[in-house]
Amino acid sequence: MLDSPMLTMLKIKDLELKNNIISAPLAGISDRIYRSFAKKYGAGLVCSEMISATALKYNPNPRYIVSVSAHEHPISMQLFGSNPEDFEQAVKYMEKLGADIIDLNAGCPVPKVMKQQAGAHLLKTPRLLATIIATMRKATTLPLTVKIRSGWDNSSINIAQIAKIVENEGADAITVHPRTRSQGYAGTANWELIKLVKETVTIPVIGNGDITSPENALNMINETGCDGIMIGRAAIGNPWIFHDIISYLTTKLIDREKPLAQRIEVALDHAQKLIEFKGESTALKEMRKFLIRYFRGISNASYYRTKLSYVSDLKELINILDEIKNQQLE
Repeated sequence: MLDSPMLTMLKIKDLELKNNIISAPLAGISDRIYRSFAKKYGAGLVCSEMISATALKYNPNPRYIVSVSAHEHPISMQLFGSNPEDFEQAVKYMEKLGADIIDLNAGCPVPKVMKQQAGAHLLKTPRLLATIIATMRKATTLPLTVKIRSGWDNSSINIAQIAKIVENEGADAITVHPRTRSQGYAGTANWELIKLVKETVTIPVIGNGDITSPENALNMINETGCDGIMIGRAAIGNPWIFHDIISYLTTKLIDREKPLAQRIEVALDHAQKLIEFKGESTALKEMRKFLIRYFRGISNASYYRTKLSYVSDLKELINILDEIKNQQLE
């Protein structure tokens, strides 16, 4: 039983999540291994990296991205694109892969997605967005969600209009990252806009943006009334954040500093699992961004950040981790 009014089961259509703390879809990050750590430390829902609905027509098995393991469920699989016709086939493919929720990305601000008139570009074309959601809704009975931003830029904040479209076209929940496309990840997320969406729609609203600590998580829920929260970049190299948030919401207690030995153990476990999944060369290149985060704040952090940024094989990584351990004990 959950014993906090802030930490609750979250029902999206007919799917009931064990809690309302969600691991965000992160391009180049949230693969099967990353998701397994988020799940291990308590996330009520994990999300895939975004997958191109159009690309699935030509390559129905994009390497790694759509690899799902049995223990990940429930899992949300996120699609992006701008051609409504592509989504019908893509949604059915996600169903076959075992998606529990299908999500539409209407918030990604990166240029290569903008060139495809997808992601946050859909905020400029509400009719197209409505058509895509309607197409997805017709193609599946699974829970359907949409992730949005506050608008294209500060002169075109249309989040309330977009939220109503999302609800009216049949989506079962909406995730709000209250920055504009032009902001990218700069500046501060305007949580007042999450509150506005909560007041505008009747479907569950999930807040996202600037949740970097358990205290931030509680503040967002208190200030916006959102039904759940989604943790993104703050969980990179910090899978404990899910456990810490759950602990804080229920007891107000938090184990702020993770022992170095624990960080070394989890980082090495992450690397070894990624190697098993993707092979040593690819895995170690991808691990670099995680390793830097796992050991943020240690003594001589700049020195070790440089070493970890170029690690290329498991033996080298183990040697660096031994060096970190021995130095911190001196």
